[in-house]
Amino acid sequence: MKVEKSALELENFFVIGFNWACVPLKDFESELPELPIELIDIEFEIFNSSIEENQFKISMIVSTNDELNEDDVKNRPGYHFTILAESHFKINKEGLTEDNIHSIVSYSAMPMIINSIRMFILNHSSYCPFGQWVLPSINLNDLLKKKTETKI
Repeated sequence: MKVEKSALELENFFVIGFNWACVPLKDFESELPELPIELIDIEFEIFNSSIEENQFKISMIVSTNDELNEDDVKNRPGYHFTILAESHFKINKEGLTEDNIHSIVSYSAMPMIINSIRMFILNHSSYCPFGQWVLPSINLNDLLKKKTETKI
């Protein structure tokens, strides 16, 4: 199939802040428990450029929610992290409606930054004692719905 250029262009991805810890297993014979999805927290903001009309950025924090269940979670063996990242985008708005633009930002740009963070975690965790860890697939519709509900 012939590929058509998207109206959306990822210009840059940056990790702005990064905090990582590995909590060791208590018993050498134990297996590392899976990180439950409910312990992963994502916050994000979308900022339009005040200089260039066709540019915007998404800032995102992905973290293990170590505040839940307090000590049980903080002492949970495995990876504990907070990653603050941002992606800069350019969008060619020519011929696009506001709904098209919203859809491109929500369903193209958002997955791009999530996947960039996923690859950052995968790469970093490959150097750690428990091996590679992949950020699970995210229900993007639910994430966007929750974001809309918090703004109301």
